[in-house]
Amino acid sequence: KARTANVDRSVRSGRLFVAGTAGALFGKAHAMSEEVHQAMVARGYSGQPRTLALRRVKATDVVWMLVCAVAIVVMLGVDRAVGR
Repeated sequence: KARTANVDRSVRSGRLFVAGTAGALFGKAHAMSEEVHQAMVARGYSGQPRTLALRRVKATDVVWMLVCAVAIVVMLGVDRAVGR
């Protein structure tokens, strides 16, 4: 008993503690969201989401991927041949 804190462990006090903690958390989350929104507006956010434009795969892209794949296969083959 000497090592325990003298804490009221009633159900009512537990509920008050949880309600107070939840209220404080909500208040902090709301304040943080306001700060984030203000920072976004300061950096030019207008409320409309912007996405990157989609690009189509061109013939040069396919050729480049094939060249890279062949280079990888050659390097792996050389590595295995030298490792023997």
